[in-house]
Amino acid sequence: MYKLGVGLNIFDDPYGLERILSSNGFYKNVDKIFLIDGRYKNRDDKLSYDEVLVQMMVSRYRKIHYIKLHDNSQVDKRNRYWQLAQEYNMDYMLVLDSDEYAVIDDSFQDTLHELQSRDAQCFPVFQSHPQVTEMPRPRIFKAPFDFRHIQSETSLSHGSLWRGDHEIINEMHRWFKDHPKRTGIPGIKLYHDKNFRTEDRVIRDRIYYDENKFR
Repeated sequence: MYKLGVGLNIFDDPYGLERILSSNGFYKNVDKIFLIDGRYKNRDDKLSYDEVLVQMMVSRYRKIHYIKLHDNSQVDKRNRYWQLAQEYNMDYMLVLDSDEYAVIDDSFQDTLHELQSRDAQCFPVFQSHPQVTEMPRPRIFKAPFDFRHIQSETSLSHGSLWRGDHEIINEMHRWFKDHPKRTGIPGIKLYHDKNFRTEDRVIRDRIYYDENKFR
């Protein structure tokens, strides 16, 4: 059995977290959930929900490894789950934000076994995004997890993963050399859903994205 970890980035979104944990096949098919909680630096959002709601779920779901990183950069938050993946010797990692959730089939271990023989470390997961489109996204990663996001002043920092001068996320496109375009690996599908975020939070997110283009 391959150990599948989840890198989950969250702030003030307990019902999004609950949606992730209760989605079909998710919890039983993952081994560890690295929950990195906290507001990004350069934001001044006030909480919409009581923090105890997240803590209740952390105590109920034993696979969660909870880390509080408040007022850190997005790069620092995301790099924390790569560090934990190394420490816990994960074989694979699924990356999620709290406005997404994954449905995982029981056959997914067969997919992970197939991926072992491929030379890439990043693989596409097909995502349904009602407000935009359906597309494959780079969301499954294979060990070793010694790559990191690096803060950039010219491009989206968390959109790249570096090991030295080699970029990992671009390896996703190797999948399409022997599979049709706009497909993802079998046994998993991603969904995008902001319905559990307040309107004020969605607006504040948009402002943050526009003002921090290299986040």
